[in-house]
Amino acid sequence: MKVVASDGWLVEMGKSLDPARAAGENLGLLRLTRQAAHHAFSVADRLVDQGRCRDWLATAINATAQAHPFFCVDVNGLPWVEIDFGDDLALARQVTWPAIRATFARPAHAAAQLVLADVLAGVAPMPTPERHAVSAA
Repeated sequence: MKVVASDGWLVEMGKSLDPARAAGENLGLLRLTRQAAHHAFSVADRLVDQGRCRDWLATAINATAQAHPFFCVDVNGLPWVEIDFGDDLALARQVTWPAIRATFARPAHAAAQLVLADVLAGVAPMPTPERHAVSAA
């Protein structure tokens, strides 16, 4: 799902966005506060009530981002793999996981990993308490 961002903040995400506008792709990793999660589920409930059961996650996240801004984390160049099937999991175990360990074994990346982990865990402060992380590559 493509991600459009401005100064690191989510503007919009969706499958049909113009690739020229996109800052990257959502990898499916979102961190929401309790309030943002309640908002997102409320939006999803309204969509279902309207018969829009096939809408993408982006519909609820885009609406939620208007009230609870999401910060986008650039993970471009870092190793990852999408796991949909057993073969994908095998690839992740044999290739991707060792690449992740090697990447973050380097001092410069180890510091970035700690900062990213703190941000995603909600330990590190964001510019405002209502900011959230969205992964983008």
